[in-house]
Parts: sequence; C-alpha cells; structure tokens
Amino acid sequence: MSSASRVVAAILLLSLLTVEVGGGSMLGLLTRRVPGYLDNPLRQNLFRAGHAHAGVWIVLALVGMTYVDQAQLPDGLRVVIRVALLAAPVLAALGFFLSVVPPKAARPNGFIGMVYVGGLSLAVGQGMTCARARVREATRLPPQAARAGNTTDRRFQ
Repeated sequence: MSSASRVVAAILLLSLLTVEVGGGSMLGLLTRRVPGYLDNPLRQNLFRAGHAHAGVWIVLALVGMTYVDQAQLPDGLRVVIRVALLAAPVLAALGFFLSVVPPKAARPNGFIGMVYVGGLSLAVGQGMTCARARVREATRLPPQAARAGNTTDRRFQ
C-alpha cells in the first residue's frame, strides 16, 4: 500500500472512532429518554441510518483502499478515488444527521441531499477502482498462452 493510501486508511480508521462515540451517544439518548429523540420517529430513524451508513461505508472505503494501488491507475485518478472513498461516509453521515437537527423536525431538510452525494462518491470511488482492476485482469496473458510461449497475440498483452 502506498503512503498516500496509508494516510487515507489511517484517517478512515480514526473516523471509525467517531462512529463508536456516536453509538454511545445514541445509546445515551435512548437510556436517558431524551426529549426530542424518543418522541420523534423520523429523527430516530435518520440518526440510526447515519450511524449505520457511516460505519459500513468506512469499512467499504477501507476495502477499496487496498485495491487503489493494485489497479495501476494514473496518479491523478488515484487521488480522485482516494478523496471519493474518504468523502463518502462523511457526507452520508452528515446528510442524515444534519437533515433533522431541530428536535421537532417533521421532514428532512435540504442537507439530506448530502446522502446522495456521498452515495455517488462511494460509487465513483469503488466503481473506478473495480473497473480498472477488471480491465487489468482481463488483459493478462492466459496461463496456456504463457506456457506455450505465445506472446504475439495482441489480445492477451
């Protein structure tokens, strides 16, 4: 793993601590029966969704980081993918949490759009990495051709 990927992975791992603290905070809201949380099902659901999406997307981003360097991408594209994978869980969680900041919120506000941007960011990061890795895999010389010394067939180079 390159040093840039290790830095992004470290940031993602540190951000996992915020998910853990958020879990403790949500547990406190439930056990202390905090008004504005228990009496607002929308807020409960969006807080729960923000917490869950952040945790899962951080893990997906960490998995994606292992493939960024293996996919033989141009340096600029690697930077874009790393930023997309890092931004996705942050944007999604912020979108869920900030869309119901007022305790009496009846509908999510405009910040809910950040969830869609985060989803797009994750799709771009994972999609570009996977697509490039599949292209690389498809262009490898098949074992039969390699054993036979057939390296002139352009389809397999």
